[in-house]
Amino acid sequence: MGLFSDNAPKTAPRSTAMPTVIAAGTVITGDLSGGADVQLDGILHGNVDCAQLTIGATGQLHGEAVVENLVVFGEVHGEIRARKVRLGDTAKVYGDVDHEILEVEAGAEVEGRYSRAGVEKTAGDGVKAHIPIGLKSGAMQREAPPAAPSRKSNGAGDGAISTAKTPAGDGTDKGATTH
Repeated sequence: MGLFSDNAPKTAPRSTAMPTVIAAGTVITGDLSGGADVQLDGILHGNVDCAQLTIGATGQLHGEAVVENLVVFGEVHGEIRARKVRLGDTAKVYGDVDHEILEVEAGAEVEGRYSRAGVEKTAGDGVKAHIPIGLKSGAMQREAPPAAPSRKSNGAGDGAISTAKTPAGDGTDKGATTH
């Protein structure tokens, strides 16, 4: 069996390219696209289209992000469309987040809506998970449990459940025998 036989495992070559870094203190205006990974620690006024985008704690994106994987610790002012989104505890997102996989750490803030990509539409209505504008993503976002069923009153006005048995018409025990 040779080195290049048909039985050799087929794996995609790993990229050894260094990520594109936009350093803190740098301001760029314009769109950024390509297959490389991007580390944004500065400010970008424009749209990003790449495989992996990481926005550091000092990073700001003022535009749309269309990426495979997105990690945010800084700010995004615009729409996010990504397969996998991770919002760190210091993330601030001002725009909608369209995702397939979402991870939100406590402390992250989102003023926009989350929408799960790839969800089927029904009756002309998109079935999406929406979070109202202004809610912090670290806050409890589950629906409130249904209220406990109300109790029937026994007439005493205390709300207790009545367990008294109804007398059998004439007040006698129908099962007793007399001699």
